[in-house]
Amino acid sequence: IRQGLCVFDNQQRLLLFNRLYAEMYGLSPSQLWIGMTLRDVVDLRYAAGTGPGMPPEEYALWRDRIGMADQIVNTEVTLRNGHVHAIHHEPTLGGGWVATFEDITERRGAEARVRHMAHHDALTGLPNRVHFTERLIDTLARLRGESRLDDHRPATPAENRLVAVLFLDLD
Repeated sequence: IRQGLCVFDNQQRLLLFNRLYAEMYGLSPSQLWIGMTLRDVVDLRYAAGTGPGMPPEEYALWRDRIGMADQIVNTEVTLRNGHVHAIHHEPTLGGGWVATFEDITERRGAEARVRHMAHHDALTGLPNRVHFTERLIDTLARLRGESRLDDHRPATPAENRLVAVLFLDLD
């Protein structure tokens, strides 16, 4: 298969893995062995610089929550080395799980470039009219005490309703 693969039992012991899984995390397949604990695997990944961008203790808690959920979970994790992995976690009978891993770093980078191109001038790299219009609409909505669904900033208090706009058309 074209994804990394690993299988753990209900005691968080490695039952199966493929070469791609090891390579995706900067490990040699000889560093992994059947029966090693998830914590041992995670420690190896952090030592290789391919642990998630969170402290090991936080990752262990997050990982435990996924295991206890006993349901299919799909996540994206950004590693400390900048790679982004899509992880499909599926529980097995008896409390273990199967996980597949896909490196989606290039895809996420391409998506970010497309988003940037849609909101910035190709020649100067400055924000374009689309970006300006979206920001102005968001600002005016917040001034009215509204909040867009994708905007995580709190609405502006009623007494703070001033805004200034400077628009420079380089043409």
